[in-house]
Amino acid sequence: MGELHRILEPGGYLIIGTPINDSLAFKIFGKYWAQLDTPRHLFIFSTTTLKRYAEKCDFKIVSIRYNSTPSYQLISSFIYVIEHITKRKCNREVIHSVFLNLLFLPISSFLNLIRFGDQCEIILTKI
Repeated sequence: MGELHRILEPGGYLIIGTPINDSLAFKIFGKYWAQLDTPRHLFIFSTTTLKRYAEKCDFKIVSIRYNSTPSYQLISSFIYVIEHITKRKCNREVIHSVFLNLLFLPISSFLNLIRFGDQCEIILTKI
């Protein structure tokens, strides 16, 4: 984050989109949480840690928006749990099921609203 601050023009913006580990989905699903997504996500931070890094590197936080979707926050994690229990691979196409996404959309929206969604966008500006 220090290097990003160095190369950014004064008043410039930095937008970071990332899964966050202080979400309700992470607390419920633990090691079966889909956002762990190894090896793509080597480090998963909390919003508190992101804020600390930002302030330490002289960024001002403009906003934090939680933008979880049913597909990854809930449906994918349920699939991992089911696969673990049954010891069989599930049809992953169910992630794209319109019915399941509509069913879980109110839950995902509510979790985003109360800041417990499992991913966020943090918008920073260089001080």
